[in-house]
Amino acid sequence: APTQCAGCGLSASSQCAGCMDAPEYERGNAIPTFYCGAKCQTSHWAIHKARCTNLKKRRRLLRVAAILRVALLTYREALFDIPLTKIELRDGVLFLHRQLFANASPRRFPQHLTTNMAHKEAALTHNQCTLALALLGPLARKLLADIASFIQHLDLAIGQPVLSTKLVEGGTDSSGAPHTVLKV
Repeated sequence: APTQCAGCGLSASSQCAGCMDAPEYERGNAIPTFYCGAKCQTSHWAIHKARCTNLKKRRRLLRVAAILRVALLTYREALFDIPLTKIELRDGVLFLHRQLFANASPRRFPQHLTTNMAHKEAALTHNQCTLALALLGPLARKLLADIASFIQHLDLAIGQPVLSTKLVEGGTDSSGAPHTVLKV
């Protein structure tokens, strides 16, 4: 749909490719920039450059987060160390049942226990924030080296998670434990 050119105000349909599809952090703070042509885009660059650069960094950060997420899930799926016997959603909590005293050596994730992707990911990532930081922290720093001026390790109380998990049969309650994250 045609919109207004950021350079001259005329009708425009070409969006700035540099900041196109940048994620919004707050409603309306990643509104796309359109131009009627290359001439207007070039003349408007001095005004648009800082915003475009910032939105490019957001896109990059989102891509890096997606890469790190897939890397962690892939690792955990291949080397899963909880001998699960059942995954059960009850009263908004995902209960992860396991065998007591079973060999906890890493094995592939038991795919047959759930077909729900959110449940699978919750089981794969249960209590794994420190592992994620240890495994993926160096990769995150490398992938973000040219866009992040500061990366900090934090332990946070996250409040109510999207999907609470509880390890049954001998699991400790980690609901109040801090969540380890990288702040970029």
